[in-house]
Amino acid sequence: MKKMLSAILGLLASSLVSSHALAVDPNYSFTGCTGFNIGFGLSVTHEAEGEIKCYDTYSTVPTKLESVLLNQPSGVNYDVYVYWYDSSTGSLVFKTSGTSTGNVDERPQVIVPAGNYVIYTVATSGFSAIPFVVGALSYPTFDQHEMNDTALTATQL
Repeated sequence: MKKMLSAILGLLASSLVSSHALAVDPNYSFTGCTGFNIGFGLSVTHEAEGEIKCYDTYSTVPTKLESVLLNQPSGVNYDVYVYWYDSSTGSLVFKTSGTSTGNVDERPQVIVPAGNYVIYTVATSGFSAIPFVVGALSYPTFDQHEMNDTALTATQL
């Protein structure tokens, strides 16, 4: 796990285009990352075990962000890591991850400020040419007192 996070952090350091992106910039891009809009998913594949792929998106408001990694092929284990881009320091801040064992759907959630988010998927074990889905959902009307709840246990507003 430590080795995987070190590899991601190394990739993070080399992937930033600039250290002064706007706090909320839908046109900002991160080198090597595929951009997508919150509420949509991308159909992607991993071509090798240990491969790390990068995706970026943004929200104009603070939100409860649910990153999704769905439909993992049989015989693989992919993980997902979510970072928020802190434009004041020019660095990525780790927010959450989904690291369940096996090819189960990953759906980690976290309260994040407005801004740019970078999501990494890692082929932790195995790989497949069969596509899986990566994306993010936003819940901007979250309850501040239920920050640690999941979508299934949070009180509906």
